Amino acid sequence: MRRIRTIVSGSSGNATLVEVDGRFVVIDVGCTLRALRAGLRDLGADLDDIAAILLTHEHYDHVKGLGPILRAARAEVYASEGTLASLDKTDKLPSEVRYRLLRAGHELDLPAADLGVLPFAVSHDAAEPLGFVFSHGEHRLGYMTDTGQVEADARRNLAGCGRVILESNYDPQMLRDGPYPYLLKMRIQGRQGHLSNFAAAELAHFLIEQGVEQITLAHLSRENNSPAQARRTFLQYLDNRSVDWSVEDNLTIAPRLQASATLVW
Repeated sequence: MRRIRTIVSGSSGNATLVEVDGRFVVIDVGCTLRALRAGLRDLGADLDDIAAILLTHEHYDHVKGLGPILRAARAEVYASEGTLASLDKTDKLPSEVRYRLLRAGHELDLPAADLGVLPFAVSHDAAEPLGFVFSHGEHRLGYMTDTGQVEADARRNLAGCGRVILESNYDPQMLRDGPYPYLLKMRIQGRQGHLSNFAAAELAHFLIEQGVEQITLAHLSRENNSPAQARRTFLQYLDNRSVDWSVEDNLTIAPRLQASATLVW
C-alpha cells in the first residue's frame, strides 16, 4: 500500500507523510507532535512506524516541531549538508539523533521504508534546499515546494512521476495588493522565493504532457492566495490550451491547517 497525506501545508507549517506498507517517511516537521501523532493514528500507525524524517530546508515553517518530534520518534534525519549546518548553528539538532546527508542528484535507498529517494536542488533562499522524488518499484512520487523558479533538473525528475505535490504559493495580484512590506513581496516573487499559481500551472501543464496523472497543489499562502484562486488559475491555464486532463478527478489542494485526505500514489 502506497499512501500520502499532508498534515499541514502552507506558510505557517509543513509536514507530509509518505507511506509504503505501514512504514512512513515524514517530509518536514513544521507541525506539532500532537498533529503528527493524530495524522499517523488516522492511518492506523504511530511514531514507531516512522522510518525516516527528510528535511527540505531549515526555514521555521518546515522544522518548528523538530525537537519534540525527534525526542519522541527517534527516527533518523536526512537533510542536505547546508540544512544541517544551518540548524546546528541555532542548536535545533538533538545530539542523540542520527543524521544522514542528502546530496542533490545522488539517489539513495531508505531500506527501513522500502523506498528510494532522489533529492534534487530547488531555488529558494535557504542554505541548500531540496525537492524529492520517491520510488517504490515502478511507482514514483514527486515533492517540490519552496522554489522561486523551476530548475531543469527538477522539471526532468518530476516528469517521471505518477503523482506530484507541487507548490502553488501566491496569486500575483493578491500579493501586489496585500499588506506585506515591499521587500517581502520582492522576496516572495523573486528567483529564490516561491512559485505563483501561474508558474505552478505552467509546470503542471508540462508534467501532464509527460504523463503525470495526479497533482496536489501545496504550500498556499494564507494572505496571498486561496484554494479557490489556485484552482481557478490552474483550470484557466489548462482550458486556454485545450489540455485533455480532468481537474475534477486528478487535482487536489492541500489544506493549510488540517490533514488532507489520504491519497494513493
